[in-house]
Amino acid sequence: MRRRYNIRENLCTSGKSIASSLVVASLSWPTPWVVIVGSFLSTFGAALQCLCSAPRLLQSIAKDDVIPFLAPFARVTKSNEPFLGLLFTAFIAELAILLGAVDDIAAVLDFFFLMCYAFVNLICALHSLLGAPNWRPRFKYYHWSLSVAGAFLCFFIMFASEWHYALIACGLTLAIYKYVEWKGAKKEWGDGIRGLALTTAQYSLLKVEDKDPHPKNWRPQLLILVDGKYSKETIDLRSVNLLNLAGQMKAGRGLAITVGFVKSDNLHGLKKRADDIKHRIQQDMLQARLRGFGKCLFFEQHQIYGAVSALYQSVGIGGLRPNTVILNFPRQGENENSVEQLIFAEQLIRGVQYENCMIVCKGITDFPKATARLTGTMDIWWIVHDGGILMLIAFLLQQHKVMKMKMI
Repeated sequence: MRRRYNIRENLCTSGKSIASSLVVASLSWPTPWVVIVGSFLSTFGAALQCLCSAPRLLQSIAKDDVIPFLAPFARVTKSNEPFLGLLFTAFIAELAILLGAVDDIAAVLDFFFLMCYAFVNLICALHSLLGAPNWRPRFKYYHWSLSVAGAFLCFFIMFASEWHYALIACGLTLAIYKYVEWKGAKKEWGDGIRGLALTTAQYSLLKVEDKDPHPKNWRPQLLILVDGKYSKETIDLRSVNLLNLAGQMKAGRGLAITVGFVKSDNLHGLKKRADDIKHRIQQDMLQARLRGFGKCLFFEQHQIYGAVSALYQSVGIGGLRPNTVILNFPRQGENENSVEQLIFAEQLIRGVQYENCMIVCKGITDFPKATARLTGTMDIWWIVHDGGILMLIAFLLQQHKVMKMKMI
């Protein structure tokens, strides 16, 4: 009688070998050693390729200062070899082998490869939709939908196979991106997200009509005018407190533009000084938690009138323009300055002419700082008109934690 072949005894659990022999090898011609030798050569080739390319990639990332804690791997030997990167790559490979679960590790690595391919497709689609001039695909029949389909398939394979591994991979990718955004990325390589933000901002600006908004939608869009004492080293307490007041009024919402008026007898070669002052203004705005933009305006003695008028006419873009001006009352007594008083008068007159709400702060050094907590009542004095802007300003100030007071 013919002996019955016991599949359960000869077929391994993975279904890839019979009687400890590869199925593909038993079918190969002219000898099973063809598959075995080819598998070994392919494994060694892939290993050598990774040992050559991975250290170079690690050294390039460290050299570009994308991830700060990888800085030690930027060093190379005299023969321009990334020795530290090679040791680190060999350590990771050896550790993976010693774990004894190569199949499980390969599954995890597949997820990161799929994440890489998915985001490459998303970036290609994003550049195509935004019409980026640096994106010029050579494939004649390329369309952004192909990239979207490729990204969808990558994510589909990930979540269809092991959804918990897919969630872990997505979480790690997001964590690395936020870390690079927070600590690294000191060099400007061009960012697809930035291009998307610019396109969205352009679309929103075009949708905002350049006319007076409805009273229900009106809110202060601030133009903060600070003194000319600003510099990279000097701290002007009056200007800093003015920014604190603006930050308490805005609470991080709406438009805020801070302009520093700086007098100069020579307007040549002032770009570096203007950049330093602008950087200092932005730092003070950040400390006051006032989100907005900083600018510096230089002028000569005979240019005061034209500089103020040009500022009011040109500041803002489209429907996103300041409608409320905040400025300090000029110094009196021993600190009296005729130029400062002249600038204040010009700013006040031109601001009213261009139909802006004017907020003049006197005794700004006594105003509460961001760390203060006030209690009591807030008095509102109706001098002219109906006091509507006063009621609104008081309400906005009450929304900030510094001025949680009653309004009378």
